[in-house]
Parts: sequence; structure tokens; C-alpha cells
Amino acid sequence: MYDKLCILPIYRSPLGNFNTFLTNFDLILHKFFNPKCNFTICGGINVNYLVESYKRNQLKNILHSFNFSSIVNFPTRIGPNSFSSIDNVFIDNSYLNKFDTIPLVNGLSDHDAYLLTIQFVQKHNKDQGTYFKRNINQYTIADFLLNTAMRPGILFLKEMMSI
Repeated sequence: MYDKLCILPIYRSPLGNFNTFLTNFDLILHKFFNPKCNFTICGGINVNYLVESYKRNQLKNILHSFNFSSIVNFPTRIGPNSFSSIDNVFIDNSYLNKFDTIPLVNGLSDHDAYLLTIQFVQKHNKDQGTYFKRNINQYTIADFLLNTAMRPGILFLKEMMSI
């Protein structure tokens, strides 16, 4: 796991075009997703995760491509004749078993809140040791050629570089 927690809060209007949302959501994830961060997505997606549907499967496919899964498995909106889970949290599957989500009935709106607790476990990385990295580009090659112009064998290298 990493030291940073990145939270992407998101809201999708139930009246908006779902395919446009999926396209833009995918673009946002490609732009902002960072595998070196404990990334979490939460908010009102307005896709009921308690019922199999086309919208749920389409959203699930995009999320799975980034290794995310839904973790809210209880109703977040309870009406007089129905209930749904349209407010959700999606976390990286690599720490899927290290969390707890509980409903918080608050009476403030027609949506209930939830409390998410994630236990991050530090990975013990092997000692990476010391390594050297050489930047090779047109400027470093020119510098190399300039500094080694009088050494034997460099003429051959210059000929190879101009091919």
C-alpha cells in the first residue's frame, strides 16, 4: 500500500445521459487514476447496485478495468415502497478485505450515509538498493560525442549515429 489516499467524489444525475457519463467517467479515471495511491471513488452514482441491470454492468466493467469493486451492499435510499443502493464506494480490489462499511441512518434526507473504514497495511518492500539511471537523448549523445571525439573507435560510432 502507499502513503497517499486519493478520494474521487462523484455525482451522476439520474436525469443525465448514462452513456455520456460512462465516457466521461472513463476519461476521468484514465487521467487521474494513480496506481501508487490508495484510490477510492465514492458518491451518488445513481445506479442501483442491489439489482442486476445494464447500467450496473456497464459501470462495473469500467471499474473492473481499474481493479475497483463496489463495497456498499446495503440500501442507501429507503422510500415508502422501495429501497436501493445508489450511493456507493468503490475501492481497489487489492485491499478489498481490509475495510468495513456500515450504514448511518441520519434522517437528514432521503439518502442515508455510510461510514467507511479502510485499514491500510504497509507493504514491506525489498531493499531496492542503489541504482544509476542514465538519461539518453539528443543532448546527452551530443555531449558524449564532443567529449570523446579524439578517442579511437568514436568515428565508427559517429558514422552509426548519422545513419
